[in-house]
Amino acid sequence: YSFDQPDVVEAVRSAASRGCDTYLVCDRSQASGKTKQQLQVLKELRSVGTKVKLASGLGVNQAYRSDGRSVRVGSRLQGLHHAKSVMIWCHPGDKVDMLVGSCNFTTSSKANKEASIGISVNSGTELVRRWESAFEEAFENGSNIDQFETEQGFDRRRVGAASSAAEVQ
Repeated sequence: YSFDQPDVVEAVRSAASRGCDTYLVCDRSQASGKTKQQLQVLKELRSVGTKVKLASGLGVNQAYRSDGRSVRVGSRLQGLHHAKSVMIWCHPGDKVDMLVGSCNFTTSSKANKEASIGISVNSGTELVRRWESAFEEAFENGSNIDQFETEQGFDRRRVGAASSAAEVQ
């Protein structure tokens, strides 16, 4: 969902710099300015090799219809990509460490009451296959940063300059 917490960003940056495959799927609405540093952070991580996609949930109208309910307010609203999870898998056959929970990876989330669980499982388990399948679907259906900026009408030079200034600090 939201992603700008410095220590988490640094961990992803470090892993990508060491040659690890790093992938992120973040919520589109948060990249458009609700989390002030998110787009710049995602562009910085992309520059060191992290594969980044922006996703959203389903239309609220569709969710209400599937429950047999009518939508009176917010029929044009879009759901969020609200999943917060991490999977760390170093080598085939190794254990997989997973973190699944409610916490956004942001500085402001440190003030929230959150719940997460860490799981260590064998890499070939059904749990891992399901998580990978869900992640791959979200990643495949997401848009890349360039597509997002074009759709939003962002001036790439202005956003890039802000990113460069943030890197200098």
